[in-house]
Amino acid sequence: MHYADLREVLAKLEALGGLKPRLVADAEKLPGSRVLDGQITGVQQAIGTPKARAAGAKYLQEFAADIKRSGLVARTIEKHAVRGVSVAP
Repeated sequence: MHYADLREVLAKLEALGGLKPRLVADAEKLPGSRVLDGQITGVQQAIGTPKARAAGAKYLQEFAADIKRSGLVARTIEKHAVRGVSVAP
């Protein structure tokens, strides 16, 4: 959506909910707007494999834990300047 279109739509709203990175970016373009702390919902990402693949499930679990522990996920978030998100515990 173009900035001018966004301003027209938002001028009619009292509040807007959505994914935080987009809200943060939009708020920077809209004087007088703000993004509240906290969240109203959470988008949880998951990874999986068929039940019959126990070794694959173990690998994926270890892989996900490793990329969070090593800082790769946090560095990727920072590298791409994604604001308003954090690494899951």
